[in-house]
Amino acid sequence: GRIVEMYGTAARFAYAVGSTSEFVSRYLNGKTTLTQTMMNKWISALEIPDAEIADYFFVTDVHEME
Repeated sequence: GRIVEMYGTAARFAYAVGSTSEFVSRYLNGKTTLTQTMMNKWISALEIPDAEIADYFFVTDVHEME
């Protein structure tokens, strides 16, 4: 939501962070991960406050195994 709010499209966001829209899509769909360098670019481009970084980039739900 924040990507569209700030950049209008994933393609514009991808360009802003030096990536491709395909990579952004793959990350958002859980198909790939970010390097620390790329994560820092995303944090900066999306103006995410330090206190909210975990909310955007780290899963906190734990699922029980059967």
